[in-house]
Amino acid sequence: MRGFASSSGLSNVRMLLNLANVMRILTVCSSTEIFGAEVMSLNLLQAFKSRDYKQLAVTSTWTDGRFSARLAMIGIPEVSLPLGVLSKRVSPQALWWTASALVRAPKLWLGWHRAMTAFHPDVLFLTNPKQGLWLYPWLDMQPSFLIEHSMKAINGANRWMYGRLQTKLFGFVAVSHFMEEHLRDLSVIPDMIHVIYNCCSSTPTDIDIQRNSALNSSVRIGIAGQISPHKGHDLLIEAAKVLMKKGINFEIVVFGTGDTEYIAHLQQQIRLADLVQQWKWMGYTGDQAQMYRSMDICVVPSRFDEPFGMVALEASSYGVPVVAARRGGLPEIVVDGETGLLVDPEDPSDFAEKIAQLARDRQLARTMGQRGQRGTSRDFSQEKMVSAYEQLFLRSVGGR
Repeated sequence: MRGFASSSGLSNVRMLLNLANVMRILTVCSSTEIFGAEVMSLNLLQAFKSRDYKQLAVTSTWTDGRFSARLAMIGIPEVSLPLGVLSKRVSPQALWWTASALVRAPKLWLGWHRAMTAFHPDVLFLTNPKQGLWLYPWLDMQPSFLIEHSMKAINGANRWMYGRLQTKLFGFVAVSHFMEEHLRDLSVIPDMIHVIYNCCSSTPTDIDIQRNSALNSSVRIGIAGQISPHKGHDLLIEAAKVLMKKGINFEIVVFGTGDTEYIAHLQQQIRLADLVQQWKWMGYTGDQAQMYRSMDICVVPSRFDEPFGMVALEASSYGVPVVAARRGGLPEIVVDGETGLLVDPEDPSDFAEKIAQLARDRQLARTMGQRGQRGTSRDFSQEKMVSAYEQLFLRSVGGR
């Protein structure tokens, strides 16, 4: 472990860090679109803002603009730089991405040097390891951390990348214990890994707290986030077929955007299953209250190991019971039988059975939603997350 300062409690942390607003935080954001990783970054920046830290967000020029709009809403200044993608794939698009990134690299480094000189950060956060490769020479100029919230292939190339990064970084932040183990598998030194759960940015009202008191006769099953094969929308279609056979009266509300070809494939499967009347495409919305008030049950049928499971956390904060795959970090959010139900991955029959259980027993659904809401406010609060980061700041100050 790098040099750690002894801590005499959270009050000392705040006294040290808040004197004259000395803490200056620079965060390099994943910002191409707004999915789980981007939501986590925005929640973190908003949490730091609650402590009045001076902040700067560095974003990529390759973006649809929605992330920048959200930054402006919460009042975080931004510098946009050509942080591109180096891809190993051999395809026209991948080759174009790589070529564009390499051509713009001098502009990136010049812009980064100017931003660092003008802002002079006390601490630096990366949200993607490849950012660290682009910015490698600057990583040891201040305590720097990589927040890890995405799965990486366990192979020689990634072990080399993380090995190089840990020679420069002060530490790694894992967003779940599942991701802590994943970082260990990537050969990161265990003492450099710090588990800090993400917080939920939503602030439900009394209406949301009471939302399950009058569930519709037709149960509304909600799924939110990126529409992609790894999120399991096709598995939900198979579960819906089983629900039809069980005589459950339901509708499915789908929030999010994604690959147009995959969406077209899903629509064809929905027509073949005669589920068009039950399936409602809601598109993308940044209004969490609107989204989760439209659900009686939230499903997370992921076909991959979710590093964290932000949708499950958000749904719980609004008192919505969650039915989720038992994989990745989801069991750290959904307490099986208490705040929701966990199901066998890749098993649409098990998904349908657990959904039917909540659809038939509305009191059980209501109780689980209320427990989830209490657990979210207790274990995943903004206050708790920021306090954990402040402890990390104190250690980094001691390390310097």
